[in-house]
Amino acid sequence: MTTEEEQAHIRKLIQSGQHLFIEASAGSGKTTRLVNLVAEIIAQEKATISQILCVTFTEKAAAELKARIYEKLRSMPGEPAKRATENFSLNAIGTIHSFCLRSLGLSKLYSLARTQGEGVSDSELFEEARAWVYREIWTQLDADELARHLHESDFGSGGNNRTFDQALRSRALWCFSMNSLPLSPPAPEMSAIANAAEFFNFTLAAIVRRMHEIAETANSMSFSRMITLMAEAVKDSDFAATIRQSYHYALIDEFQDTDEIQWQIFRTLFLADLQSRKTILVVVGDPKQAIYKFRGADVFVYLRARTELMGLGALTDELTRNYRSVPEILHYLNDFFSDPATAEVWSRAGISYSPAETNDKVVSTGDDSSGTEIWYAENYSQQSTKVFCAQAADRISAIRAAHPDWTIAVIAFKHRTLAVMADALRARAVEYAYYGEKPDVRRLDIEHLKVFVDSFSHETSLGLAQANTTVFMLGQTDALRHYEYLGALLHQGKIINFLQALAQNFRPLHAILEHDADPVEYHAWRTLFENLLNRCGKDIVDHFTLRKAVAQLKDRDAAEAASGDMLRSAAAVQLLTVQSSKGLDWNLVVLADGESDKRWRDFPFFHDAAGHAVVPADIDAFDSGADKLMTSSEESQITQLNLLYVALTRAKHKLLIFAQPALHVANPGPTAAFLYDQIPKVNKIVTLHRLPDATTAVAIDSNGPAEPSSVEPGLFDNPAAPLPLPQHKDVPLRILKRESFSSLSKADFTAVEFADDILPRGAETGQLLHTLLETCDFSGLKSKTTAEANAILQKTRAALEISQLVEDDMLEAVANRILEIVVQCANASLPLVDTAKHTRLSELPQTNLWREMPFYSSADTHAELRRMPASPVTRIMTGFMDMVFTPNDMDYYILDYKSNSLAGVAPADLDDYIKLHYDKQREIYGEALQRYLQELYPESGRRVRGCYFLFLRYLKSGETTGVQFKEYAYV
Repeated sequence: MTTEEEQAHIRKLIQSGQHLFIEASAGSGKTTRLVNLVAEIIAQEKATISQILCVTFTEKAAAELKARIYEKLRSMPGEPAKRATENFSLNAIGTIHSFCLRSLGLSKLYSLARTQGEGVSDSELFEEARAWVYREIWTQLDADELARHLHESDFGSGGNNRTFDQALRSRALWCFSMNSLPLSPPAPEMSAIANAAEFFNFTLAAIVRRMHEIAETANSMSFSRMITLMAEAVKDSDFAATIRQSYHYALIDEFQDTDEIQWQIFRTLFLADLQSRKTILVVVGDPKQAIYKFRGADVFVYLRARTELMGLGALTDELTRNYRSVPEILHYLNDFFSDPATAEVWSRAGISYSPAETNDKVVSTGDDSSGTEIWYAENYSQQSTKVFCAQAADRISAIRAAHPDWTIAVIAFKHRTLAVMADALRARAVEYAYYGEKPDVRRLDIEHLKVFVDSFSHETSLGLAQANTTVFMLGQTDALRHYEYLGALLHQGKIINFLQALAQNFRPLHAILEHDADPVEYHAWRTLFENLLNRCGKDIVDHFTLRKAVAQLKDRDAAEAASGDMLRSAAAVQLLTVQSSKGLDWNLVVLADGESDKRWRDFPFFHDAAGHAVVPADIDAFDSGADKLMTSSEESQITQLNLLYVALTRAKHKLLIFAQPALHVANPGPTAAFLYDQIPKVNKIVTLHRLPDATTAVAIDSNGPAEPSSVEPGLFDNPAAPLPLPQHKDVPLRILKRESFSSLSKADFTAVEFADDILPRGAETGQLLHTLLETCDFSGLKSKTTAEANAILQKTRAALEISQLVEDDMLEAVANRILEIVVQCANASLPLVDTAKHTRLSELPQTNLWREMPFYSSADTHAELRRMPASPVTRIMTGFMDMVFTPNDMDYYILDYKSNSLAGVAPADLDDYIKLHYDKQREIYGEALQRYLQELYPESGRRVRGCYFLFLRYLKSGETTGVQFKEYAYV
């Protein structure tokens, strides 16, 4: 379409006086069309600049739209354009939140004063409400019932980032923003909770209700409450009429990112024809670019709105000509997205792909700097990502040399891949920026940090007043005490402690996210503090050098060696996620992420058979039921394909793609799910490169993890069952502060070389092993093929996936290694005192195993405490023994698990090693248990006979290898 044809087409659309629905594919000039529509409305004098409402979904997009409309109006002849330019400050161009806040000021029910309540984020509301529900509501349940519900919900999984809490959070935030509770199954009354799903939804409903109560009581104004209050306000016909009369046109941009409640606002205001004239509604969007479902955006709302508008006689307009990419790239994209296997995913939702038409505005370079290259690995391997990133970095260097003015970006679905690419670029001295274009850290993070750090140069009252203007003092209940504590760290030279205290306080980060609700802000925050912490002891040694370093962050030398912070120059290679790349383009784009991703069903809502959003508590139950639009996997595939569409349509001249098959067939990432299988069918203009085979020999079940066999629950499977322990008098069953002891005795190992294996080192591995050993049924672990072993394997897989302790390609191997360790622990040969007999944990009754045996005692029990210098403070010692067991109800043995690696310890030095590290621990444990038995069973003859240390990495079933044992002298 020529410029003249474009102008005539837009003139005709405005003259029609009809609602308008515009679908604009990637790179088709959507913003240009919006600008031209506004200009034509002004030129035809259909409305003044203040009577045209333009709503978009980010401040950045709103600012760009304002600038382009202003420039367009300035270039136009005629009095209407001149008046619009003179009165441009009266424009109604902004985000939906600014529109709602401005409009609520006109409501009698929701006055402007009402909207000026305390600013608070939805996340903060959730955390406060969750804590209240756990504390006040859960405690109203019967203790045994609560224990059962928590056990069935796998409440403890996920460590500090509890999976149960994270699932509640995403769903509660969505329900709160929707002002509704479409739960599946419905939330029951407390007395009617029958299973884990109902318990989850009961808790979820209680949290959401409490969030509303807190927000209402505090008169708080979060982003979502701006919208929910507006939705309530427009139910008042007088208020709706007031808003409607203000605008002759309402243009809604990025409409695929809207949700049900936002659409109801626009629908109520601009589709109701209550006056003699109606407001013209113009909707612009692209269902193929709906990628923000994790934030609550609902592409099915877009599709229903399109049907409704067309039913009201709205005109439709489709922009398919691509003004961004060279023909070589467009030919590949058209072939790929038109392929039946790809198109079928979109067709489930009524979304179609119209092949992009080429244009002559982007000209090919005529060499290998234009077009598409696909690098693929025939087998999945984490190592393949590193190989590709190295190859891509070389290609970036070569293309940059040929086209030094080109913009370049690396896009990925996961931050881990961006970190790998950063390493490859750094190795080649290629400057790169991690989120260099957004967020505006120089204004938000660094300006606030600079003022905050400078404040400690003043006396306390003046410094505190200055510090209180920054985000770093948000939410402090005792601001003076907090400020004095941080000041003491600085003045004592504890710079690392000072920075760590700031980095670990996420309230300032939440405030920044409220300004720009983009999850990549977290990574900018993290990178900022990593930068400063890494410099401690080098060029940051005191308060003065810290102030200097923070000030210099805003003005980095462009010639500095390439590094991974977000403050690089505009010429740097941009590293960012797909979500952050939307709306942007570059000459060269690298899609670097060909990995699996386990989160593709982790959305707060799906859709029932009628197309309405619902929140399933149990995804598997939802998928097996009849009341669904499609399965969760099928619906999630739409978002996956949209993410891939956005990623592949950012490039102007050159597109480099990495693809490989999925690690697990059930959890493919977007490239593995759609792109990899189509590689053999690509047209000849695409250059294919096969990466060398970098696979690790790992046996993977293509059907995914097996389901656990039916098995009777063990005693420890039910936390509501009475523990097989005697009454412990005043000994607490669980002490919150767990102190570990790192010193004990001598071991007798079968000769063995202590080699490292695939099991990762570190506390996280030890905690996982201890958790499994604390909760397993040893009697069901006589082999690796039992139902109990299968259940442990599945728990281990899940824990490894959540923890990211190992790379994806090693997950299955490490999970099987951990299972092997647990089984070998159950069957290791344990020698008994005064007999030639040995025992195994798998042979002992569960009632004879006291797990996590606590002790809490003082110097009258422990010789170790008595040996310490006298102190006015009474010394106590608390802790837990991993296990105490008795084979005969008379002789008691202590058993402690050791998950550390002995690699580097020569077998000849082992005795000295164990004596150095564990002798005191053995002594402390033995004295504590002996005193306990004497008090609980006086004159019974019960006694402590020995202490085992099981070095888990080296155990062998039926052998004493890895078993350290020492008899106690006292009886």
